[in-house]
Amino acid sequence: MRKSRTTPAIVHTTTLSLLDYKFQTLDNVFDTSEYPERKLVRKINDHHQITYSCRNSLPPPLAARDFLSREIWKVEDDKSIVLIVTSVNDDDADLPENHVGRTSAKHVVRGEMVARHRFTPLPFGQTSYSMTLKVDFKGTAVLPTTVAHRGIVTLLNAVSDAAQNFERSEEIDELARLSFIDR
Repeated sequence: MRKSRTTPAIVHTTTLSLLDYKFQTLDNVFDTSEYPERKLVRKINDHHQITYSCRNSLPPPLAARDFLSREIWKVEDDKSIVLIVTSVNDDDADLPENHVGRTSAKHVVRGEMVARHRFTPLPFGQTSYSMTLKVDFKGTAVLPTTVAHRGIVTLLNAVSDAAQNFERSEEIDELARLSFIDR
């Protein structure tokens, strides 16, 4: 089943800090667990990498899903940053010969996704962050619409997590007041 959703947020950090948070910071680079949250398979250059993730916390009737993904970012003319995440096949030429693009767990289905993250600079060191996500969970189970929506909402919580991670409303309010007074 394929579903697509977009979610926006204002994050209290610069576009480059947000990019670092989403692209470069891999908390689980050395995650050897049965269901790794996210790990680096190959860094191609500073703007391009391939990652692997496995989601075991999907609602029934879904088995665990894993994703092998290419992540590429660039700066747009308006100083916005766009990060694209798209699925990669196991036979992709950019993968190392003995890549760890599979979990050792049983009954894991390879899902596919396309995500577009857009970070647009705002005044006072803030960023408008929007994420559009399209996921194909694959497999043979017929998914009720509510289950598919719940799964996508969980993935889109990445936007909310970023906003919470960089929360500094009081500092932004003070900067806005000072800017207003200086006029």
